[in-house]
Amino acid sequence: MRVDAHCHLFNGRYAFREALAIGWDYLRGTYPHREARARRAETLPALTMSADWQERMRFLAGFFAVLKGSCDANFDLELAEFDASAMRAHRLVLLPLMMDIYYLFADDTADEAPDLPPPDRPLLERFHAHAELLVDTVLLHLIGILGRRGGTAAEQAETLKQAEAQMQTLAAAFETELHTSVGEMLAHLDAPAPFDFAVMPVSWGYRTHLEELFALQQAHPEQLYPFLAVDPRRPRVLDFVTRGTVRATGRPVLDRAHGPFYGVKVYPPLGYLPDDPRLQPLYAYCVEKDIPVTTHCQPGAFHNPRGTQERDGILLADPRNWAPVLAAYPTLRLNLAHFGGLESVQACAADGAAPAGDWTRTIVGLLDYPNVYTDFSAFTDPAAVDALAALITRHPAVGQKLMFGTDYVINMLHVDLEGKLREHFDRFAALSDALLADNALSFLGVESVTEAAHP
Repeated sequence: MRVDAHCHLFNGRYAFREALAIGWDYLRGTYPHREARARRAETLPALTMSADWQERMRFLAGFFAVLKGSCDANFDLELAEFDASAMRAHRLVLLPLMMDIYYLFADDTADEAPDLPPPDRPLLERFHAHAELLVDTVLLHLIGILGRRGGTAAEQAETLKQAEAQMQTLAAAFETELHTSVGEMLAHLDAPAPFDFAVMPVSWGYRTHLEELFALQQAHPEQLYPFLAVDPRRPRVLDFVTRGTVRATGRPVLDRAHGPFYGVKVYPPLGYLPDDPRLQPLYAYCVEKDIPVTTHCQPGAFHNPRGTQERDGILLADPRNWAPVLAAYPTLRLNLAHFGGLESVQACAADGAAPAGDWTRTIVGLLDYPNVYTDFSAFTDPAAVDALAALITRHPAVGQKLMFGTDYVINMLHVDLEGKLREHFDRFAALSDALLADNALSFLGVESVTEAAHP
């Protein structure tokens, strides 16, 4: 068995729908709830989008423009690439992580979602215009990506020629999605869900991804162990974590022993600190139920564009932020993902080269807690293998806390991987069973995945 302890199966459809939901709530004056109470008695604002918000939509377009596969298709592709790799003699198990991007542009003051009157037709028509703008933004971003590729003048000309054809195909696909999505968005939010959300408000993209991942897990219960995304700014999210159920069975949505979701994913670079007071009940619950938590600890994170890379992509992702959390919850089952990044791993592996405050060095220290782990997902550089080996030689205990991960589908954006996922599997195929499977099972808190898959 081989375990991908850090991957993602979300796709452009999820992000496109969440972008529509964000735009819809913003244009109605309810994103991210903070000023909504004062506007309840007011006439709904005109549907216009400021230059600042158009820029935010362009930012979001860059995140999902290349994620074209469905949740099922992304799963199938990872299995196909694994089966074509040097790891193919083993069975692949995945721990796919959700991501809650609804609060991507929010500050930390979001409050309760308001009750608003149902939309009228003029409102929907103006919103449709916003959705078309979003589609145009995505296509322009894709053209920009293709246009930035290097090569000779002839190669660039050929690239742009191919890009033109690709844009026509993508435009047709987005147009089809657009014509169905606006009406579906409103109908879908009122339609019965397979979950009791325990009064938690659910944005369209979040619900779509949750339902798709749930359906996929039900079809492959011994191969998929998803983690539920939690953002402290989502009202009553703890109610869903602790009391949300699958309607068909009445069983909890989050259950480390039997699923369908086996852990929690938190992503501080989107705009909050790990020791946020609103997260304390979550940690207490996860300790009580022995539920694992995965977080992001690598510079250069996908971050909240309201801030800066230095503040959100670095400060909020710093593993030192987890020290007070672990001091308060020393038995928390936690994965400080990405091990601080390859550059930091290389510095820590070189004797005396890692200064105090180095992220990998910090994580190595935090691994002294009994249930703290880390993973080397997103390490697409071939130099990663030697760096990890050197670091384990210096710190042997790390070998019992380090987990393999791909960071798929995000890793498909890395130029040095060039979309060839099987090369990622090949690169690490010779590592020990501990790194490639056993440590991940330990992180999950099970002896075998079969044990977790069957109540």
